[in-house]
Amino acid sequence: MVIHPVTYTLATPNNWHTVAPLTEATIGPSSAPHSQPPMSPPTSTPGTSPPTVSLTTWQTTQPVGQATLSKTLSTTPHKSTTSQKPPLPTLAPGTSIATHNATPTASPATTVPGATLAPQPSSAKTGTYQVLNGSRLCIKAEMGIQLIIQETKSVFSPQRYFNIDPNTTKASGHCGFRKSNLLLSFPGGFVNLTFTKEENSYYISEIGAYLTVSSPEKAFQGWKGAMAMFEAAAGHSFKCVSEQSTPLSPQLRLETMNVQLQAFDFEGDRFGNVDECSSDYTIVLPVIGAIVVALCFLGLCVYMTRLRRQSAAYQRI
Repeated sequence: MVIHPVTYTLATPNNWHTVAPLTEATIGPSSAPHSQPPMSPPTSTPGTSPPTVSLTTWQTTQPVGQATLSKTLSTTPHKSTTSQKPPLPTLAPGTSIATHNATPTASPATTVPGATLAPQPSSAKTGTYQVLNGSRLCIKAEMGIQLIIQETKSVFSPQRYFNIDPNTTKASGHCGFRKSNLLLSFPGGFVNLTFTKEENSYYISEIGAYLTVSSPEKAFQGWKGAMAMFEAAAGHSFKCVSEQSTPLSPQLRLETMNVQLQAFDFEGDRFGNVDECSSDYTIVLPVIGAIVVALCFLGLCVYMTRLRRQSAAYQRI
């Protein structure tokens, strides 16, 4: 093998740098077809006179049966105002680069709007809420619910009201053998009712509620346990048309109206026999008494009128 060095001298403008000699290595048949010859980095030397670039190309004469590789390196003087990108790495055959696109998405934090309170009470809409155990009914409740807020613990603080809207309320819960619960979730809060079953009856044993208001932004919560509310016989439904108020904390009170509910021991998807609350009787009985009194008074008036007419007839005779 004979190596003949050939040296070229190029003149370049004065704002260029002197490049150190570059060499080419002989590539034999066993070398990788895409391997690049090693190159020494250029060395920059400041100067006022036009520098020269010396490029030395080594020409290698191969023996018979080998190819002769000669490469001529040329430079063209030019000025560049943009920075050049670094060269991509050279990969050997069979080498692959695993790439993936990472597109981070920053989802903005969603804030649940608080409830808007009303200054005056109003009748809450009656909604129907159900909890299923598979395909079988576990809890069914038809009722209207109102939360009453007292902004401060002072008894002189004004009260404000929030009616639960059945159209924006989601019912969920848990069905058990002795205990079941009905969770009503709505924008800004929730109400949770826990039912307990005894041997021959069932009742609401715990009530919890949470409400966030928007103006001023504040949260109210309360809980009451160890109670026996809306008790009914097993297999029966409980009905109470009158309003029932339950204090949960010094600043939060729950009020129900037009209630009919049942937990445990369903036959199909209908309510069982009705057990009515005593407060409905306290409303109905006075009404019935007033009607009876009115009828008696009306009968007495009719009787007195007839007596007067009979007395006048006797006098003419």
